[in-house]
Amino acid sequence: FLTIDPKYTTQRCHQCGSIMGQNGYKKLALKDREWTCPICQTHHIRDWNAAVNILEKGLGKWQNPKIKEKSSLS
Repeated sequence: FLTIDPKYTTQRCHQCGSIMGQNGYKKLALKDREWTCPICQTHHIRDWNAAVNILEKGLGKWQNPKIKEKSSLS
């Protein structure tokens, strides 16, 4: 069982890694269900993008368990 910090999973482009709300880009509002990355122009469905980001974080932790993810609770 792995615990994944969901921070930025809806705001981070799973294709290029850019994060909305940083570097002068508008942070997504909850009502923004679809968006296009201003860096790589990849079109995202918010929940699908978050799921891919969570999967990638989980696979990274599973493949290298010594990497400790920063917790938003600490």
